[in-house]
Amino acid sequence: MAENLNVASKQDDHEQAVLANQEAVSIYRERAKADRRIERDLAISLNDLGSSLRSVGRPYDAADAGEEAARIFRRLAKKDPTFDIYLADSLHNLGVDLRNMGRYKDAELAGHDAALLCRDLAETDPTYNFCLAWSLKNLGVFYLSEMGRKEDAVLIQEGAVTLFRQMEKNATVNEYLATSLQNLGITLEFLGRIEEVVHVYEEEVSLRRKLTETDPTINRDLACLLHDLGIYLRRLGRHEDAVAADEESVGLYRGLAKLDPTIMKDKDLADSLRSLSEDLRNVGRKEDALVALEEEVSVLCKVADTDPTINEQLAMSLLWLGFALRELDRHKDALGAEEKAVRIHRRLAETAPMTSKYLGISLNNLGLDLSNVGRHEDAACAHEEAAGIFRTLSETDPDINNYLASSLYDLGMVLDLMGRKEDAKRAYDDSAAARKIWSIHFATLVPIPRVPAATRMQHALNKKQVKGFQVRDPCSI
Repeated sequence: MAENLNVASKQDDHEQAVLANQEAVSIYRERAKADRRIERDLAISLNDLGSSLRSVGRPYDAADAGEEAARIFRRLAKKDPTFDIYLADSLHNLGVDLRNMGRYKDAELAGHDAALLCRDLAETDPTYNFCLAWSLKNLGVFYLSEMGRKEDAVLIQEGAVTLFRQMEKNATVNEYLATSLQNLGITLEFLGRIEEVVHVYEEEVSLRRKLTETDPTINRDLACLLHDLGIYLRRLGRHEDAVAADEESVGLYRGLAKLDPTIMKDKDLADSLRSLSEDLRNVGRKEDALVALEEEVSVLCKVADTDPTINEQLAMSLLWLGFALRELDRHKDALGAEEKAVRIHRRLAETAPMTSKYLGISLNNLGLDLSNVGRHEDAACAHEEAAGIFRTLSETDPDINNYLASSLYDLGMVLDLMGRKEDAKRAYDDSAAARKIWSIHFATLVPIPRVPAATRMQHALNKKQVKGFQVRDPCSI
């Protein structure tokens, strides 16, 4: 009966699996009282129970089951070393649960013990090298979770990568090697070792291309990876290579859309288009950059139909679109994009005052476009409203004085064009004063360490192993 209950635990209904495993543990516990040989089955059932509890978000209960399983396997392994592999597996699972509970030091210790067991096994039997590489891969993640251990994490992850590289290649090994490279790249990024990140991700790209030959479903992972690679190539100034990575990423998303049209309403596609636009602009292909930006805005508009939380990103993309159009002297089209950005940012500011800064930026850019089409009175109104917003925000955030200075200077230029020389002079003087305040504040700032902002970074830290759409203000270019 206990055996049948364990089989039942494999079904998709995780809650039912928990109940089935709990009953199996109860049965084996009773049997073990009369026959100690049953302890092995009890420990295996406890491991299964821990896995099912982990699946329903109960890490504390999962850890309890894992700790009991580890105690049993440790006792059994003292008499019979063949149980070492069971103990290593149990310790790894325990480490996962402890990490999910925020007990990073305990998780590290469990992972460390698992890795030592696998190392000892691999010394006498090379077939356990996979076990060792797998344990090092996971131990590196535990180190990553604990602040201040990034250098140690790199050494451990490099060990996992080296072992996986030495193995005979198959789909499973390639997948684990790709994941290990991903983890290594994330840690190197935290340490600011960007050139090494690029080398690691280029190798991962090659692996994932091979994996897609037999499993096209992972094209999305490859697209996401290429997007991240493009970001790091840009940071190294390798803009042509960044364009190539972005174009391949966007191409993969478009290919996926043929099978799943909802991809054309996907934020990740929009992010890749945004990166492509920036990199095309960096190589002087402004017309092509504009096309990518227009497609990004189109995608985000579709996303916003069902997900209003995307509106902030949509508004920023409209700002960038307006900037790109202004660069190409398409001022009327730029005006249309800026007006949409202002409307969205105005709505956002009503419920989220912290977004007022971006309303000010939108208004200031709108003023530039209004002036470019000869609507100087409207332009002055937009710049004045922007300056008012920035003046209020600067009372609590000295950094805003930089934006205030820019909006006042732009206001002065419009007033000059309107013949209001005295008002223009006051605006210029106020701009200079704000710039001076900002310069004094800027000189006192302590540099902030760069935090990874690439796509898979956030996914990695969220589930096991940062991307984000990193906003840059168009008015700061």
